[in-house]
Formats: sequence, C-alpha cells, structure tokens
Amino acid sequence: MKIRLLFFVFGLFISVGLVNHTAYAAAPPLHFGELPGIFDSFMPLPAPTPIPPVMENIVEAEPLDMYLPEPDMLPSVPQITEPTPQAVEPTPQPEPPAPAPVMMAPVYPRGIRDIAGHWAEQAVVTAFDRGMVNINPENMLARPGENTTRGEFVLALDRWITANNELLYALGFASPGTPLTVLGVPDNHPFFPSINSLAQRGMIGGEAPFMPDEFVSRQEISRIFFNLFLRLNNSGFEEVFLPTFNTEVALLNITDAADTASWARDSVAVMFDRNLMSGYADGSFRPTTPMTRAETYSTFQNVERWLNGWITNPT
Repeated sequence: MKIRLLFFVFGLFISVGLVNHTAYAAAPPLHFGELPGIFDSFMPLPAPTPIPPVMENIVEAEPLDMYLPEPDMLPSVPQITEPTPQAVEPTPQPEPPAPAPVMMAPVYPRGIRDIAGHWAEQAVVTAFDRGMVNINPENMLARPGENTTRGEFVLALDRWITANNELLYALGFASPGTPLTVLGVPDNHPFFPSINSLAQRGMIGGEAPFMPDEFVSRQEISRIFFNLFLRLNNSGFEEVFLPTFNTEVALLNITDAADTASWARDSVAVMFDRNLMSGYADGSFRPTTPMTRAETYSTFQNVERWLNGWITNPT
C-alpha cells in the first residue's frame, strides 16, 4: 500500500515538471523578481495526512448476556401507605364570659308600684283612671290585698256612677227623690263629698252612724249593688229578671249561706249566681268578711260588663 502511494506521488511530480518545462519553453523569459509568489510553486508539499491503517480481522465482541432476575427474586419494595387522615377535634375554646345582667327598670302600671302581675291589675288600673282608687302620691301603693273601708267603697261607687253615666241612664237609673241623712261623718272627712253625694241620691243613709273608716263586708256591698239594679227602671231587672230568679236554689251552691243576714239573702244569691262576686275554693261566700280592695274593683268591673250585656240581652 505504501509503495503504491510513493509511485503515485513520483508520477505526479514528473507530470508537473513536464508541464512547467513546456510552458517555460514556449513563454518569453521572465525575471523572477517580477513574479511575486512564484517561488511557492517550488516549495515542498506538506506531508500528507497519514491514512489510518485498515483494521482487519477485527473480532467483534460477543454481546453481553443481560441477566435479569426473575420477578420472585427481586427485592421486595415496602408498600408505603399514606395514613388515613384523622378528624382533628377542634381545640375547645373558653366560653366568653356571660354578659352582665342588664338591670331593667321595673314597669309600674300608671306608676302604681304594687299591682304589676296581680290578678286584679286591670281592674285596679281602670278604677285608678276613673279616680276610684285613693292612693298616697308619696308611695303610689294601691294596697290590693288590704280590706276596703266603707268610705273607700262609697268613693269608688260615686266615681263609677259618674264614669258610667250614659250606660246607667240608658237603663233608666233614677233616684227615689228623697235624700237620706248620713250620721257620724264630719264635713272635713276626706270621703265626705262622695258620701254626701250618694246620700242625696237616697242610696246610703239611715238612723245608724255610717262609720266610714270601718271595713265594709261582702254582704253589704252585694246589697248596695242590688239596690242599684232595682233603680234601673228600663233594665227589666225587677220586672223580668227577679220573677224568674229563685233565691233559695241559688243559695244552695253556697256552703255558708246560713251566715248571710236576712236583708242580704236576695242580693248575695244574685251576685254569686251571676258571677258578679265570686266565692272561694271551698264553696263559701263569706258574707260577713271584709272585702279586699282588689275584690272591690273587680266587682265594679264585673257589674259594668253585666249591665252592658243587659242592653242587648237582659238575663
């Protein structure tokens, strides 16, 4: 191989020399100095790049046998299981302190300090609005559980008649026309104006002292209302109601009816039978017992309601 290459190079030089000689013979002579670079033609050629030897009889390497382990022989990889999220209980927070109780100002109906929530509250308020209740303005106490004096009842009756003037006169209210004399009441008594007013109408009076500061009994109040009903000429009370009303049968429902005075039997029977004056849980009426202020104002309310019903349905 090397020999062939040498012959090829040698032949190339000879061919170049012949060509140059021919050209030189035919061309006019030249000065070398006028031909810059001409010397380059006679510079030795660079050594040829050696050709890498031809690799012969190269034995290819046998392929490597890739050994793959059987699946069963592979090392076990631990299974990583994510933990199940557990419900996180909230951290208990301290309860906020209870707000301080707000002190509400007490509610006093009409400024009366001792009737809020009382069973006769409405009756007392109505009576107070009509001037029927004597209250000390310094303490504003109605004293519903205290007993009613005779003078206090007369004051309430006098103001009640004034408040129901149209109703009573529509039912034919009339006085007997003969004023009565009231004994034992001085002119400077606080209830004298009302006592004198009812005496002029012939509703109270007599030969016995009136004693306005004594307590009034339940049978006395029932008799005063009974006398009022008798003077309602257009009500039919005396002409229609009484003829059909049986006093003795009504008194059978009162366990202590025997304690009632003879002059109050009819009135107690009517007031009890028509629920104008209620009895007690044991079935008694207690005719001689003083009447409380709450019971008194409640009775006025019941009588007024009953008389209003008489205008449309006298029963």
